Amino acid sequence: MANFAAIQQMVKRVDKVIYTRKSKPSRVLEHDSVVTEQPLQINLQWHNQDAVAQSKVFAITMRSLGDDQFLILGLLFSEGVISDFTDIDSITPDSTADNTAQSNNAQARENSWQKRCWQKYHTLCHFLRGSLKKQ
Repeated sequence: MANFAAIQQMVKRVDKVIYTRKSKPSRVLEHDSVVTEQPLQINLQWHNQDAVAQSKVFAITMRSLGDDQFLILGLLFSEGVISDFTDIDSITPDSTADNTAQSNNAQARENSWQKRCWQKYHTLCHFLRGSLKKQ
């Protein structure tokens, strides 16, 4: 989880924009700052009683950039998936999405907007008190 500190410093939370303000007598270009939002997909991975790895998309949500680890932990806790933060083994960025898109050029061109817009994270959940709770 310490790796998130390095990632958070690279995250851009505020963008500078130029917009046109129109009024009846004139048109003026102005500068402003806006908060950046992006979608976040949370994938859960865990092992069942037979030690078989299982995976599930838990949620897709919009969020302002930064502090994703705390958002994920809070969401899992409030939905009753975990009862304590020690139920989570790790929360890491999903690097498989970029590798898959790079392996197929046609697919990469078709989904290029996804590479720019979607920040995917998955949580590796190894539950100490049993398997993933049903929702």
